[in-house]
Amino acid sequence: MIDWIGVAIAATWIGGLAVMLAVLGFARTENPKSIRQALRAPRLRWSMIGGALLFALGMGLSAVSGWEKIGWVVVMILLVWEGVSARRTKAG
Repeated sequence: MIDWIGVAIAATWIGGLAVMLAVLGFARTENPKSIRQALRAPRLRWSMIGGALLFALGMGLSAVSGWEKIGWVVVMILLVWEGVSARRTKAG
């Protein structure tokens, strides 16, 4: 039998990595001299944060140890914080 839950969890973190890789590709085409400057654009920054959140969610769901799960939850909280601060700097 196929472990469909395991497949879904693996697809989550792999999808997050795919999103981040795609964002890096777009950043490279928008500003070939400096990816860092291109990633400062709000839409690319939020996309990168979203991909990182998917990755952290998938890794947290596949974690075995309780401490490992807590660590991934902390990473997700920090990513949400980064997203909120990115939104505030755009609005402010």
